[in-house]
Order: sequence, then structure tokens, then C-alpha cells
Amino acid sequence: DRDGNGHIEARELSSVMRRLGLKASTEGTTQMMDAADVDGNGQIEFPEFVLIMGKRVLEEDGRVELECAFRLLAQQGSGLVKVEDVKALLTTAGQ
Repeated sequence: DRDGNGHIEARELSSVMRRLGLKASTEGTTQMMDAADVDGNGQIEFPEFVLIMGKRVLEEDGRVELECAFRLLAQQGSGLVKVEDVKALLTTAGQ
């Protein structure tokens, strides 16, 4: 939100994606804007921005990190993660 107006336009979205090293074609940016614009006002507010960037970053870079995290949580090669283990991790992380 370079101009401080409380929302992001397509040109601002393209700019931030390039700065993050993500590919952003005009068509792709327009599609993302359309998909993220939950309230249909033609702009992206912060909660909408978090959704699209989170999805994009996970698609580009997050798979390996997610697989590593899963392996760390999985019970000794079982391929299963207990809900209790995830809950415990999330409630104690950063303490």
C-alpha cells in the first residue's frame, strides 16, 4: 500500500511480487486480484492480501519447508501427525 490509502491496486501487487522474487504477469496479477477481492470492490485490503500472498509463497517456496515440518512432527516414520502434537507445538512456539 505505497500510497497509504488502505488497499492495494493491481500495480502495487505486481510491484511487491517482483520485489519478493515472484513472477507476476499482468494477466496473472489480474486473476489474483479478481480471486482475492472477496468483497468485490476492485481493491485488495490487508486480509485479502494475506490470503493471496500466503498461497503464492507456499506454491513457490513452501513445499519443502512444509514437508520438513511434517516429517519433524510425524511419529517415527508413521506418516501420521497427531492433532495433540500440533496443538502443543502451536501453543508453545515462541515461548
